Order: sequence, then C-alpha cells, then structure tokens
Amino acid sequence: MKKLILFVSLLSICSVVYGQHLWSSDESVFAQRRYYASVGIGWAHPRGGGNIFSVSPEFGRIMNKHISVGVSGRFMVYGSNEAGTVINVHPYFRLHTSFLTFFPNLFADIGYDFRRRTYDSGAIASYHHDLGIRPGLVIKLADHFLFFFQIGFLGYQWNRVDGTESSGWKFFRFDYNDHGVGACFIF
Repeated sequence: MKKLILFVSLLSICSVVYGQHLWSSDESVFAQRRYYASVGIGWAHPRGGGNIFSVSPEFGRIMNKHISVGVSGRFMVYGSNEAGTVINVHPYFRLHTSFLTFFPNLFADIGYDFRRRTYDSGAIASYHHDLGIRPGLVIKLADHFLFFFQIGFLGYQWNRVDGTESSGWKFFRFDYNDHGVGACFIF
C-alpha cells in the first residue's frame, strides 16, 4: 500500500511540474480543438458474486489546460442474484493536472449523479443521487486520441428504495466497482 501511495504521489508531482508550460492557442492542438467525446467500458466482480458490465459515453468541452466540463452517461447490467440494469447520468466539472501532454495526467471529475436501478425480479426500482469525485488517469496517445482509466467514486449519496427515502445526504459511499477504461477523441 505504501508503494502505491508513493507511486501515485510521484506521478502527481511529476505531472504537475511537467505540465507547467504556457497554454497558447497557437502552439497547442488541444487549445484549438475545444470538444471531446469518449466511450468507456467497465466490468467488475462484486463481493456478493456475479458480474457487472457497463458502457459509458461522454461528451465535454475543454475550457483550458486544467479545466473541462461535460456530461457522461452509463448503462450497467448486473448479472448477480439481484440481476437488473442501471441508467446513470453524470454532469461534471473536470480538473486536470495538465490537459494534455504525452506524460500521464491525473484528473478528478467533481459532479452529480442520478441513477435509476431496475431489477429483473420485479422489485420496485431504486433511485440514487450522488455528489462526489471520480478520480482517473488519462494518457495522450496521439494529437486527437487519448486513453483514460477512471478509478471509482467517492462522495455522498441520497437514495429512495422501495418508496422509502434516506435521511438526507448522510450516506458516505466509496464504490470501487464504478470504474472503467476507454478511448477519448478530441475534435
């Protein structure tokens, strides 16, 4: 665990230091092209058994080398004893260490989630609202093509299950199963 913390800290420091070049629209492809679209996939094996598969499209606008805004969606299929599907909408504000160089860059999506989960068993659908952070890593492979990895979700949750609402934003949630990898295209 100490090695992982040391590696992430070193990557973050190097990414910030390496990314301190000036943002010039004349020199940077990313300053001239202000929009991006991506698609990611995710899979997980939760502790209770079964599998989770997800597909997540995303669209955003680059504001500068450290900030972008966008919206992503996610469609998840649960293949476990509580089989069903999830539809998720996630508007976000993304902070980058530097957008984007050939050196791997860290980012964090600060945003709001709305999720609706339905069950194959016929149980009443559940609704969830999440407010939190999704960290990740992005690597520039070419001028218009990026690879990204989103690590999980950390934040607060409000939910309504079987017609009963939770008591406000009191449920702290870390969800490792909320991750994915994908490709991003700059245009």
